Amino acid sequence: KAYFLLINLFSILLIQVWNSTTDAMIKEDYEWIQNIVRRLLLVIVLVFVISLVLALFFNQITVLWIGESYDMSILLRMLFVIYAVIHCVNAIFVNVLNGLGRLKVQTLIYIFCAIFNVVLSYFLITYFHVGIIGVVCSKSICLLITLFFCYRDYSLFIKSKKI
Repeated sequence: KAYFLLINLFSILLIQVWNSTTDAMIKEDYEWIQNIVRRLLLVIVLVFVISLVLALFFNQITVLWIGESYDMSILLRMLFVIYAVIHCVNAIFVNVLNGLGRLKVQTLIYIFCAIFNVVLSYFLITYFHVGIIGVVCSKSICLLITLFFCYRDYSLFIKSKKI
């Protein structure tokens, strides 16, 4: 929940991006769209640092937060750092693409990744016996796939506008 709190706070930052991107597209202000993406990618550095601090001091933070220590392996904590960063970067491009009305690629890739996530999680848990680590790895891999396609779609759009 601690890592999802960070993701949710980043999502609050993104609330206006979708609408603002639509407004910028209507005004053909593609430079604004590029600038907001760059700024948000800089915020990802802060997300990474906060999630890394959270991973390194997780036991102390949980004692302060819930009053008792929760033992989580360093591997799992680092996987959550990776997941949180990928999730937030992906959210930037998803919100911008939604604002641009570019939903086809997202829809197809998310349907594929939803199915692939279940299959990959099952495979990792059943054959490698890694438990929750397999689930986090599977989710991260699927988010990387969606990030690749969303970034590619965004890049193609920006290049088509010859900015």
